[in-house]
Amino acid sequence: EMIDAYGVLISDLAITITKFLIAALSLDPRAFYQSNFGKCTADLVISRFNFLEHDKCVRDEALVSHADTCVVTILYNDDKEGLEVRSKQGQWVNVKPTPDSFIVNVGDSMK
Repeated sequence: EMIDAYGVLISDLAITITKFLIAALSLDPRAFYQSNFGKCTADLVISRFNFLEHDKCVRDEALVSHADTCVVTILYNDDKEGLEVRSKQGQWVNVKPTPDSFIVNVGDSMK
């Protein structure tokens, strides 16, 4: 029940953020949804990743680099480091963790 309730709240948050993005960019909502949502699925995925301590890691990468294809990805942030984002210059930049916060990644469909 708790995960279902969390999923509903996160989905509502994603919809709200998407509406704000559409309004802020003065986009036509109907055209936006028709052109962008055909490219992705609107699945809610709840995952938890437990990483080894750095000195115990066999590889430097826990997950391979990738792009989020949909409009937004919402990540719950804890006190663990490891998230990196690619800058406009192509450099990987560490994201400083802020416990009990959310990170919103804007996906490729917003290009």
